[in-house]
Amino acid sequence: MNAQSGGLQLLGIGPEAVSLSLSESVTALPLGPSSMFTNPALLRYSEQAEVSVSHSFWLENSANSHASLSLPVRGGHLGFGVLTSGVTNIEARQTPGQTAGTFDVRYYAFSGSYSTRIAFVDLGVTASYLYEQLYQLTATGYGLNAGLHTSLLDQRVRIGLAALNLGRMSTLSETRTPLPALLKAGIWADAVQFSVDNNSQIPILISFTSDVHIPLDTDEQTEAFSGNQPWISAGTQVRFAELIDVRAAFRTGDSKRPFSLGMGLNIEELIFSYAFVPFETGFGSTHTVSLRYLFDW
Repeated sequence: MNAQSGGLQLLGIGPEAVSLSLSESVTALPLGPSSMFTNPALLRYSEQAEVSVSHSFWLENSANSHASLSLPVRGGHLGFGVLTSGVTNIEARQTPGQTAGTFDVRYYAFSGSYSTRIAFVDLGVTASYLYEQLYQLTATGYGLNAGLHTSLLDQRVRIGLAALNLGRMSTLSETRTPLPALLKAGIWADAVQFSVDNNSQIPILISFTSDVHIPLDTDEQTEAFSGNQPWISAGTQVRFAELIDVRAAFRTGDSKRPFSLGMGLNIEELIFSYAFVPFETGFGSTHTVSLRYLFDW
């Protein structure tokens, strides 16, 4: 049950490097097309078409990957994306002793999104088809994300609210794999801007972000994740000359990854991001690289 319970936790992990480097405190931060997995209301802030890809070298022999696309359309934005996670070379045994070979475990989420603006509020929804394969067993299901967002003070302060991973899986063998359903509320603020010289050739912008994460109780989650309590994540980003970003964050509660670090490089239509997340469990650290590309269509 423990292995199965952790399977679809990829849905509760940041899909790319910016979200991971800020410890998932991104409910009020536009992330381009990958916002469909964190707060789909924020898809509306992609003025151009965008594509985003990422890969996480996770723990041991596991890895997470993501690809997404957002397109501005009449009245709103469309998003399409996929999340994948897998563990390779797991030893199979029928009896104690010599292995009967190895097998892989795979998880997929195929998603579509739509966002629009009504009055002063951005609204968005994401629907996902979920698939898991554990040895010779398979199961399917669905997931839903919904979010809203608004901004204040000429977009220097953003507020977001999202309900993530609402849904249900079919039975895998004898039980259903639980989804990491969450209610999240967050704020992002561009707090301080200054220059290192008098003629403002190198502007520096310091921003702060924070999210409250509240696990939502379901029958499956109560059984598998009893004891989960709300937690808070918070981080900061320092942007140098609108070119280089440096990020750091922490989270409260009983977490095996209490802090994270990252950086970004913004070169016109190309945005590169990196996240470093150390674990306290002895499994080491994880590394994530992401790339976003903006284009006209």
